[in-house]
Amino acid sequence: MPSSIQAIGSLPEFTRHIHKLETLSCDTAHSECMTNSQIKAIGFDGVKDAYIESLNLSDIPCSLDAICLFQNGLITFIEFKNGHISDSETYAIRKKIYDSLLIFQDLTSLTLKDLRTHAELILVYRDDLNPQECLEGEPLQAAPSRDKITEHVFGLAKSEWVRFGLKRFRFYCFKNVHTYTPEAFEEYLKDKISIL
Repeated sequence: MPSSIQAIGSLPEFTRHIHKLETLSCDTAHSECMTNSQIKAIGFDGVKDAYIESLNLSDIPCSLDAICLFQNGLITFIEFKNGHISDSETYAIRKKIYDSLLIFQDLTSLTLKDLRTHAELILVYRDDLNPQECLEGEPLQAAPSRDKITEHVFGLAKSEWVRFGLKRFRFYCFKNVHTYTPEAFEEYLKDKISIL
């Protein structure tokens, strides 16, 4: 990677926006946080706001919620969704991904090829508000038990179930893409060490 992960973490554009993941995951409308993790991360909404301040844009870019820089060299982009994810919301998430990647690349000089090697995307969502709604394009009645079975089968196959059409970003923009419930996200964070 052209820039070390430590160098990325020390960029002033990022150091001004370091917060705990717990803070970055809070849904102020519902006074609820999606994680209680004390791991430090870059609040990318703040980075985006500072980035566009002098650009005089008529169409404001969107941004993902957080970026974690982990000791294992992984750059992890995170979006927290504490509600139902509709088709229009899925489109908005995709826009956030593209806008965030462009801003991040401009600030770090990393290429898309670098990100495919060293970055991942995580969407943390509420499974109780987002039951599996279709399978192979066919609408299904909401059934949380079916969702648990699907997750179990993917686990047995040593494969991961990536929801909301985000799998398209794997190997295109990111090394890996995950969609986690808050509980699965906590499990993911267990052995991670932030360099921030």
